[in-house]
Amino acid sequence: MQLKSFIEITEHARGYLNHVIESLPREKWGEAGPSGGWSLKDVLAHIAWHDDAMIEVCEKRDLVGSVWWTLPMHERNNNIYSQYKDASTEVVQEFFEASYEKMLAAVKTLSWS
Repeated sequence: MQLKSFIEITEHARGYLNHVIESLPREKWGEAGPSGGWSLKDVLAHIAWHDDAMIEVCEKRDLVGSVWWTLPMHERNNNIYSQYKDASTEVVQEFFEASYEKMLAAVKTLSWS
């Protein structure tokens, strides 16, 4: 896959995700998901954390970053959840939007041969 294709797929997928998010009432974002699972706010914080983690990887062109990557997935997920569970919907939405924009800009600096 070429970098251009990767970026196009990423932008298309994020556009679709944003469309789905915008269709949901903001006051419901903090409600638990099906079977008492994560809320939409929790899922957005989780996605944003991963986007944010990729920024340094792209900038340094090395697998660097959070020590949470060394944890088993369920522990890393619990840490991310704990870090953002008390954050407001507005704070999480800003983090979600900003981390994606910064990550996408960082990806665009890469070159694939």
